[in-house]
Order: sequence, then C-alpha cells, then structure tokens
Amino acid sequence: MTPAPDPAAFYADQATRFKTAWATLSAEQMLSPVARHLPTSPARVLDIGAGTGTLASWLAARGHDVTATEPVAAFHGALGPVWSTARLPKLTGITGPYDLALVVGVWHHVPPAERRQSMARISGLLRPESRLIMALRHGPLPDDRPAWPNPTEQVVDLAHDVWLATLDTVETNAQQPQNRAAGVTFTWLVFQNTA
Repeated sequence: MTPAPDPAAFYADQATRFKTAWATLSAEQMLSPVARHLPTSPARVLDIGAGTGTLASWLAARGHDVTATEPVAAFHGALGPVWSTARLPKLTGITGPYDLALVVGVWHHVPPAERRQSMARISGLLRPESRLIMALRHGPLPDDRPAWPNPTEQVVDLAHDVWLATLDTVETNAQQPQNRAAGVTFTWLVFQNTA
C-alpha cells in the first residue's frame, strides 16, 4: 500500500514562500464570520495546524492561553502561543481540556482514512459545552499540495458522531485575492461539545 503524501513535507520545503504569503493575512478579518462564537473572557485555546501563528498570536494577545500545533517547525515563532509539532490524528503530547479548538484551512490536508480518528481526538480535548471552529476550504489549489475533498456534510456527520452539535454554518469567499480570483470559498462550521 502506498503511503499518503505528506502535506507537512510540502510546506516545510516551501516554508519561506508561505511565510511571506501568509504575512498579509488578518486574523480579525479571517475570524469575523465566527467572531460571535469566540470566547470573551480568558480561555484555553488550541489552534490545530496553526501555520505561522496568525490566529494563535492574535488570540494570545487578547489574553487567551493558546497552544499552537503545527508540524512544520519552520513556521513556529509567533509571539504569545505555546508551540508544538503535534499533528492530527494523534496530537501527541497535547492535553485538554480546552475551551475552544480551531481547525482553519487544514481539514483538506487530513487524509480521509484519518478523519474519524482526528475528529474523535479533537472532541476528546474539549471541555463540556466548549466549541470547535472549523473552516473548510473549497476550490482549486494553485500548486501540488497534497489535499483531499472535504464535503461539508461528511465533516458535520463526523462531528455529530463524536457528540459535537452544530451551532452555526457560514459560507465566505477566500480572504487572499488570488484565492478569491480562483473561486476558492470557505465553509465555517461551529460545533459545541455535548458530551
């Protein structure tokens, strides 16, 4: 059996290019579709697949205790969050409970065979009544990044299977101009842990 391609290896090889491209992203603008679901008092936050830490550092600057997991060590370094190279599906070394987990623009890199285990692991790290915010990327990738389709309905079903109830769904266009021009859209999903 041929192993699945490793997205982390692709990003590590192209780290400088992506650090430059992502430097223009605005965390506040990115999270605006789900801003009403963000914690208003200091909370424990897990940013899974944090990239260069745009969201993690923004949340840390607002008083939250943030752990950023990112398998590409070259992306680590944003001030504020605690960094880990843990990755889905195991997230080795990460211990909950968390008040909020973020999986933004990451799920299309999780091989389908690992998605059920990944969702169960995320759910197990959340405290009761806490939230998971996901942003599912739809549309073409401009290069050879390993990626798989992530139909919204399948993601919702996986979440419901592990006691995550849907609170909100928001459709948006991509923030980066080149992605918008290519027709890339995002589905933002907000789940609440009911276990």
